[in-house]
Order: sequence, then C-alpha cells, then structure tokens
Amino acid sequence: MNKIYDQILTDWKSQKYAPIYFLHGDEEFYIKKIIDKAESTILSEAEKAFNQIVLYGKETQYKSVLDHVYQFPMMAPYRLVILKEAQSMRDFDMLQSYFEKPADQTIFIVSYTHKKLDKRKKIWKSISSNAIILESNKIYENKVPAFIKSYIKEKGHTMDPVAMTLMTSYLGTNLSKISNELDKLMINLNEKSKISTEHIQKYIGISKDYNIFEFNNALGSRNGKAAFSIAQYFSENSKNNPIQMILPSLENHFMKILIAKQNSGSNERELASKLGVHPFFIKDYKSAATKFSPEELLKIFRTIEDYDKKSKGVGSRNLSQGEILQELVYKILN
Repeated sequence: MNKIYDQILTDWKSQKYAPIYFLHGDEEFYIKKIIDKAESTILSEAEKAFNQIVLYGKETQYKSVLDHVYQFPMMAPYRLVILKEAQSMRDFDMLQSYFEKPADQTIFIVSYTHKKLDKRKKIWKSISSNAIILESNKIYENKVPAFIKSYIKEKGHTMDPVAMTLMTSYLGTNLSKISNELDKLMINLNEKSKISTEHIQKYIGISKDYNIFEFNNALGSRNGKAAFSIAQYFSENSKNNPIQMILPSLENHFMKILIAKQNSGSNERELASKLGVHPFFIKDYKSAATKFSPEELLKIFRTIEDYDKKSKGVGSRNLSQGEILQELVYKILN
C-alpha cells in the first residue's frame, strides 16, 4: 500500500485534518479511495448539505473555487471542498494564492488524476509547502502480489501462490481493475477463505488450465503438447487473451529462467528475491533453467521479438494470432 495513503486514513480516524490534500499521479486507485473516504466520513449527513462541495475542473473556474474555499462552515467544524479532475481546469495555476495561504476553516482536497503536476511550476512550490501530497504512481508487476495480499487481508482472506500469480498475469498492474475483480470474487466467499485457482475460474472467468501462467510453464518445461493446446485456446479466445498481453509475459518468464540459470548456486530465498517471485515457484524456474542453454535462451528472446513485430503487422504475411502463436511455440521448442 501507499504509505501516504495509509497515513492520511490513520489521521482521519483521529479526526486530524490538514487544510489541503493534493492527490496526483497516473494510478487512480489511491486517489479515488481517498476521495470516496472523504465524501463519506469527514462530515456527518446533516453537515454535508451546506458544507460539502464537489467541483469538476473541466467546468470550473478558479474564482468559483475560491468562493467556496473561503466561505465559513454552517453548523459544522469544517467546510469540505473537493476539486475533482483538476488537471482539466484551464486556470488551475490561478489557485496559487490559496495554496500559499489556505483558509483554516476549509479542508480542500484536489484530485489531479492520470498525470502528475509539473514540479517545475511555480504553483508546485506553494502546494508542497502547505499540502499533504499523495503521489499515486503506476506500480511494477512484481509489486502487484503484495498489493493483492494486503487488499484481501483487510477483508479476512488469503490466496494461494498459484492463484496470486494467475491474477497478476491476467489483470496486469491496473489497481482499480484488480480491486474490482477481487471485490467481485470475495463477495461470493465465506469469511476468512483461502482464494484458489478454482475460485478465480468460477467467479472471475479465468481458466485455471488455459492461461498465460500455464502457457509460460508449458514452454519453460518444454511440454509441447500443453503449449500447443493452450496456444490453440488463446487463438479461439483472442478477445480475452490478446497476443499483446501474452508476448511480454512470455519474455518476462524466460528472463527469469535466464536469471535462474545465471544464479544456479543461490539458495531458494536468495533466488526468489532476485526473480521477484514467491519461493513456491523456485523449483519450477530451477528445473526450466536446466532445459535451456544460454544460447537457446538468447535465441528465444530474439524469436519473441520477431513475433512481436509480426503481431503488429511487420512481415507477418497476414498471419492470424493463432498462427503466430503456433509458429512461436514451435520455434521456442525446436
């Protein structure tokens, strides 16, 4: 989880509020969570009617924002003003004077989503001096399992390593998408359940047998029958299994095999750390590392690069996704 996000929520539980919260970055998940929490908890239902204002950057001018933030609360300890989509506000920089000297009676929350405010701007200096700043960045894939573990732990669940990897492989790094799918899954489970691949297949619709994780494992173990079978399934279900998602995952898998080969003397804990995977999977990577020479692995990387180009129409001879995958499997295994 984001440390600033956690600190904001901890402070709010104690009704400790700052005059300004500036939330920006290209990962909307934490920003939206803070906004939702503010709208539902800072003021009571009776206080909201006169004191809680939500503005949208695209349809708001700075003078309107100033009118609201400088007003005094009515029968409430604070006035809560939320400016959403501030990145779309044409005269946002005109709010600098307020950021320099915010009103004591107002909690002003600014949501600047899908991008970061340019820190070279003069207004940034004023914001950084007087606001609590949450910078919400896209996370790397190797950080997704920790996010999933933390998210489901809050709701009393755990997840087995294979299911965790399956979720990560299919849902990528979009935290909003991941959290939505997890919520959909957990609503169907009993309290304190351990989430398995069967749960994921039943409630999210990801096949526990025909998925990127199993495809990578089949190729890594040189199991041609399984690899061709999964490739065929992908070609028949290309909408849910686009080749643009399959190839980067496959390249990443073989990079881990190469690292495992280069670090054959490392113990399981050290190797798990270097690969960024759960120790549960180390035996698979160690086994795969014995099945490919360094020269074969380098050839595989070149092959994946070639077929990535073909998938984008470069020298593909109008091949379908299924034909590209079938050819790729053959070349990796031979």
